[in-house]
Amino acid sequence: MREIGYSVDEIARVTANSARTVQRYLADRRRRTRLNLATSDRAVRLAAVTVLADRLIGRRDLALAWLRAPNQYLGGLTPLEMLESDAGTAAVVQSLYTIAYGGVA
Repeated sequence: MREIGYSVDEIARVTANSARTVQRYLADRRRRTRLNLATSDRAVRLAAVTVLADRLIGRRDLALAWLRAPNQYLGGLTPLEMLESDAGTAAVVQSLYTIAYGGVA
């Protein structure tokens, strides 16, 4: 996620961890420390939505900007903030498809 362009704070927020915990995971990559199930699920969610946004928007920099910007369709929250829950993730995915296929979101 860091290589894609997310900050430690953004990763921490979406995975429901502290920034320090995320830094510890990143520093421990060589030892291959396993993420707990909930953290792993949230990290995969972030990656999957990022790939979808990149594909539907067409450019990674624009996709990341969209994910970070407050969105009226999402109640003024950023799509990254919405990824903290399954329902929020569904709303983000729906918003992306609406943008890609002719709607407004």
